[in-house]
Amino acid sequence: MCLARKATAVWSSESGADGLRPLVFEVPSMDGASKAAKRRRSLWELSASAACPVLGVCLPMCEQRALMHKCGIDVHGRGDYELHQIGVSECRRRTPLAERLQKWLDAHFALELRQVADLRSADELRQHWQQARAEPAWGGVMWAVLTHPACLLTLEHELLGDVHMMQHQVGMVTRVEQQQWQQQRSQMAQLRAELVEHKGRAQRQQHEAQQRQHELQAELQRLRHSLLQAVAEQERLTTRCQQLQVERPDAKTLEALRLENADLRQQCQQANRALRAAVRPCATSPQGSVQTCLAPVVATVGSKAQAQAQQATPVLQAHAAQPVPESGCTSDCAALTGRAVPGTKVACVGGRTAQLPAFREVVEAHGAQLLHHDGGDEHHLSQLQATLAAADWVICQVGCISHNAYWRVKEHCKRTGKPCLYVESTSRSALERAMQRIHTAQQVPVCPAAAV
Repeated sequence: MCLARKATAVWSSESGADGLRPLVFEVPSMDGASKAAKRRRSLWELSASAACPVLGVCLPMCEQRALMHKCGIDVHGRGDYELHQIGVSECRRRTPLAERLQKWLDAHFALELRQVADLRSADELRQHWQQARAEPAWGGVMWAVLTHPACLLTLEHELLGDVHMMQHQVGMVTRVEQQQWQQQRSQMAQLRAELVEHKGRAQRQQHEAQQRQHELQAELQRLRHSLLQAVAEQERLTTRCQQLQVERPDAKTLEALRLENADLRQQCQQANRALRAAVRPCATSPQGSVQTCLAPVVATVGSKAQAQAQQATPVLQAHAAQPVPESGCTSDCAALTGRAVPGTKVACVGGRTAQLPAFREVVEAHGAQLLHHDGGDEHHLSQLQATLAAADWVICQVGCISHNAYWRVKEHCKRTGKPCLYVESTSRSALERAMQRIHTAQQVPVCPAAAV
């Protein structure tokens, strides 16, 4: 690239005849031009079309405003494009603004200037530019290449053409990014609405969780209180069990009593069978032979049965004096057959209150006295113990009785040895059959006169 040599006008020291000094123009030699070609070019030395992209790409608008204000240019009320035009116009020649812009660009892109300082040819500068323009921060490289001493006019035009096309691409990308930005703003608004909804749901769930936690804590306290009560009750029952174990007889004594009771029951059953076998022949025998008839029985059942037989002898003699029908018993004896022992108290537990008259009629028809308890329906369970204690026999109607009353009846009869009949039905016929069983169990002889 050829640089024009500027002529300098000087006044000669010699004067003419009229006293005037001639004006002499000094043209620098070619050696000075070669030295100028080795230094960096300034902003105002670039082509007229270079100032626009340099200011638009390399210099932020805020810095341009600040530098213009320092140079006395009024920037208030002016738009960016108007100030850009003023800056481009000022940079086409050496002005105070151009010099300030030159200093700012050299200081800001000092690193890029050092990177291209060792390059010697336009080809090296072109290769460096092609590598750097793919990077986002290519403005500093553009300034360093344009002002490099080896930058020819053709390279400058090529570089400015690349910048021009990249600005078009940047504009297109900017529009696409604006569209994407608008879409992202819409998505952001939607996400914010969803976030608000999720926050509300999370707060509600947190509130419900806290409420549930309070309920569980209250339930835990209640269970702990129940546990303490259960532990206290267990300790009380353990203490009571220990007391009962101390108070009750030992196992050997209980076993001996149980064996003795079983032996007595067996003896009683044998005596009853012997008496039943001897009653009918004795009742039909002559009066003088009653004692003889009962003698084997007395010898079998022992002293207690003998005393009972002796007590029954007068009665048997009185019945023996009367005519005996072929059936083997008197009419009075037959009338008494099937009746319970007079004065027997029968406790009927269960049934309905409306059936009480029928129950009483059946029991009294068998010569017994009725004691009734409905099993907890209308009568209180606390009265059941007294009813059971006053009775000689117990009839438990399991089809119409409470569970608690049933177990109380069973426990009382087992503990006291009191006879108890369990009937499924509450009908009159079922009660009649139960009374027949009581009569059979009580009736040692067929006739009441021979009852033990």
